[in-house]
Amino acid sequence: MDKNERALQRATRRTPAPERDRYEEEWRGDLDAAALNGLDPRQVARGARTMSRRRRLRYLKRVLLGAKGLMRAVIAWLILLLVVLLLLVPLVPVLLVAVVLLMLSSAAGVHSRFSYWLMVSSLGAGVLSFVFAVWSWNVAFDAADNFQEAPAFTNWMGEALLLTLLCAGVFIGTVVSAMRRESSLKAPSSDGAGAAQPC
Repeated sequence: MDKNERALQRATRRTPAPERDRYEEEWRGDLDAAALNGLDPRQVARGARTMSRRRRLRYLKRVLLGAKGLMRAVIAWLILLLVVLLLLVPLVPVLLVAVVLLMLSSAAGVHSRFSYWLMVSSLGAGVLSFVFAVWSWNVAFDAADNFQEAPAFTNWMGEALLLTLLCAGVFIGTVVSAMRRESSLKAPSSDGAGAAQPC
């Protein structure tokens, strides 16, 4: 069994059960016809993967809307909620670290209104870009593992990491600037120092 036949099997498994036999027969016929006519069988495999995803999404949409019965809709919504929670759980440590950094940096130094909001926005943008970069890497890795083409948005992974580093630099710069501002406000002026000296 070559790579195209394995891809066809995976596409068949992803197709909804009521439509599986029909599309499996159709795709195998297309694969045989491509071999006989000298066409590229990878085009058939890619088309089967695309069609299987579309049929699966359409089937899930009908299930969620109750077209396949109320009980199936309830179970599907519960599974969807569980998946969302599982996806958000790995982000909890990142969000906690961001909140702690924001609290500590807000207490350190004296911020102007501009520097404070620049600090907050750089921290938020840095966290979001870091999460996007990690998620894109996981999607690209899974696609490569399944011999599939990675989605177009994974091409922005490098730019997201650069934006994360840029935001980190801006965040550190605003904190350092606020601490220097606090030191300058606490330092006694030269006039005050001269007045304090005894005659």
